[in-house]
Amino acid sequence: MPPRLARILQRYFGLNLYRVLARPLDPEPRAAAAGMRLALLGETELLGHCRDAGLELPAASARASLARGDLCVGALENDRLLGYAWFAFGATPESDGVWIDLDRRATYSYRHFVRPEARGRRIAAMLVTAADAACMQRGVSRYVTLIYTHNRASIRASLRSGAGSVGYAACLRLFGRALSWRSPGARREGLRFFRPQSNLSPFSFAMRRLASMLAATTSRN
Repeated sequence: MPPRLARILQRYFGLNLYRVLARPLDPEPRAAAAGMRLALLGETELLGHCRDAGLELPAASARASLARGDLCVGALENDRLLGYAWFAFGATPESDGVWIDLDRRATYSYRHFVRPEARGRRIAAMLVTAADAACMQRGVSRYVTLIYTHNRASIRASLRSGAGSVGYAACLRLFGRALSWRSPGARREGLRFFRPQSNLSPFSFAMRRLASMLAATTSRN
């Protein structure tokens, strides 16, 4: 599907289309680029970086993620945070009150960010492998991420990290409800969308057919 059409569906119709990527975790860390340090960020250090508006990382959001037990990995150059990635081990908020959950053997990686002036240095690909050993200590063995189908740069970064496409998913916000569809590969990862304390209805037959057509079209990109 053309990225512009996917953005229009997301912005005006509340339909989010995702590519689902996964890979096994690797306990052997990859080397960082010269002059760069990859590290898990503790609360004090992380909240200090939150004061930098250029990182798009509100302190309240960071605190909420840490309170759920999520990990944050950062790429630092001369103690300046160039980018970060988050790793969750349970249900995680996605957007507009919708949450994502996975098989308990997987870590869900989300909120990948690299400063605009640092992009093109393959920092994102380094970030998403930097926490493998720490994630394995939490008892998980797989990395899973969901990326909007129109975000081709992030998809390329995940592919460079060794992840492969396992399927597609769609979530539609409609009249205060969240209707979801997952391809067989996404379901095998245990992926589900839900609203806390709410039962989500599945797509109608017509919506299932539409989502399948959209995923098939996207796969040709």
